[in-house]
Amino acid sequence: MIIKRDSREYSRTWRQANKEWLKTYERERYRKHREKELAESKEYYHKHREERLVYLKKYREQHKQEAREWFRKYQRTGKYKEGRRRYRETHREQIRERKRKYRQTVAYKNMVHKYEKLLKTRKRRYAEKKARRLPLGELCEFCDEINGLVRHHPDYNLPEIYVTCCFECHKWVHLSQDPEVSYIIDNYF
Repeated sequence: MIIKRDSREYSRTWRQANKEWLKTYERERYRKHREKELAESKEYYHKHREERLVYLKKYREQHKQEAREWFRKYQRTGKYKEGRRRYRETHREQIRERKRKYRQTVAYKNMVHKYEKLLKTRKRRYAEKKARRLPLGELCEFCDEINGLVRHHPDYNLPEIYVTCCFECHKWVHLSQDPEVSYIIDNYF
């Protein structure tokens, strides 16, 4: 036992005294055996893939809360933002290529469609809100009806420009793909 303690103490002091030499030695050893170690790790990876996947899934489930807490702490540090910035700088081309491929997917097109719909809804609400302050015409401009009048905005970007029409004609304008309807509205303005 005494010999082991002495040898441990000796190796500890020797490592402390030769830190720089050990670093260079480890680097050189890594460079020499890099290809072999990479090949062995790839072989192990492919050989034990299923086992590793099961283990990782189980580990993630068991340590989900710890991972969340760690990530929240990490996000508060400047390292997180710095790391993201560095990644974006070094992988600019890969990110651009990934975005280009994503823009061709159906998911992206659906997302854009939803956003355009939302934007149109916001513009419509804004136009309605602004147009409420303006006086409503006294009769429908299509059928001369007096009751159930509403405003129709051909362009939500121009909320001051609207057509006063009854509910039925307003529905007809929106649902109709008739070129005559668009001609009437275009010529009206």
